[in-house]
Amino acid sequence: LQTHLCDLVVVDGDHSAAGVRSDLKYFLPVSRPGAFVFADDCGPYSKDVRRAPQMKAAYMEYVESKEMISVANYANPRTPSPGFVEGLVPDKDGKYKLGI
Repeated sequence: LQTHLCDLVVVDGDHSAAGVRSDLKYFLPVSRPGAFVFADDCGPYSKDVRRAPQMKAAYMEYVESKEMISVANYANPRTPSPGFVEGLVPDKDGKYKLGI
């Protein structure tokens, strides 16, 4: 990415906790404060994505370490998807302004 910073990070890969951790590990350091983070299938258990709870736990590790601020958790009961979570990248003081 050289001198460019991300304004949007989308985590939607191999449906594993390790995949979520890897995506966040490499993309959060190159994300602008206020960047929007979207992680798909990181909601409650569903028969279609059995590892969703572990994926959400991996996502929440970054929230608990204050590398990200959690802002939403969505699930649509009419679909088989476990839902998704949204977060923002804070600035060095732990606060955020929308950067987009």
